Amino acid sequence: MDAGESTLVIEARDSQTNAVLGRVFDRRIAGDFGSIRNSVSNRADFLDMFRSWARASVQGRDSLKGRPPNR
Repeated sequence: MDAGESTLVIEARDSQTNAVLGRVFDRRIAGDFGSIRNSVSNRADFLDMFRSWARASVQGRDSLKGRPPNR
């Protein structure tokens, strides 16, 4: 039915104080339901999911860079 699922967990911490600056949990199911699945489509679906996470991670990191630390 689907290619499988993955969960991304990211935690950003201040390098000096070790304070948590942000935390993300995102669980996704790869693949679209109802289509015929094979190793090629499964791999493509997971690559799309990881690319999406990578883009979101960079955007999140960039937004954290502009914030003053919470102290």
